[in-house]
Amino acid sequence: YSTAVRIEDCLLIDSKNLSRSVGIILYASNNSKIENCTLKGFSFYGIVLSEGFDSASKRNEISNCKIYECGFSGIAIYGVGIDPVHKNCISHSKIFNNDVRGITILNSKENLIKGCVIYNNSVGICSNYILPYLPMMFKKNHIHNCNIYQNDVALFCIFSNLDARYNWWGTERSSIVCIFSLVRRYPSSSSGPYPI
Repeated sequence: YSTAVRIEDCLLIDSKNLSRSVGIILYASNNSKIENCTLKGFSFYGIVLSEGFDSASKRNEISNCKIYECGFSGIAIYGVGIDPVHKNCISHSKIFNNDVRGITILNSKENLIKGCVIYNNSVGICSNYILPYLPMMFKKNHIHNCNIYQNDVALFCIFSNLDARYNWWGTERSSIVCIFSLVRRYPSSSSGPYPI
């Protein structure tokens, strides 16, 4: 429950000795920045942006970070209630070699992922909306100008309205790019990876 937290130029490594360990959690945080950090080997998540009991985590930035070898997801943006996590930005970061997901977006809206390299995860980006009893809030999330490749599945969406156009996927096989989704993803870059 903090505002304008700055985490810069740090190296966080976990040996995976703790169950469900997390590198950094911004819980109901606003206007915070995580920059130029390396997070490695956490058994659960590298970075989590999550809403609190009565307020959302919003307008936070993760930039120029390297997040890898985490047990579940490199970065997670989690909304669980009516006030979803929103207007956060992940930019110019490398998210790779995570056991399950590179980035997880759950019940969140108006977030932006841009200029990132996301590779060698089981799922590059997983975008879910799992509160069917609430109106569809999970919309206007954007993923642009990213290089998303060498994942078993690049983008996995469940009931998610997500704009994932203008990315380089490393393949034209639609089964790798998108599964079970309401997602807009084309046109993609046909000229190869984006310069990042």
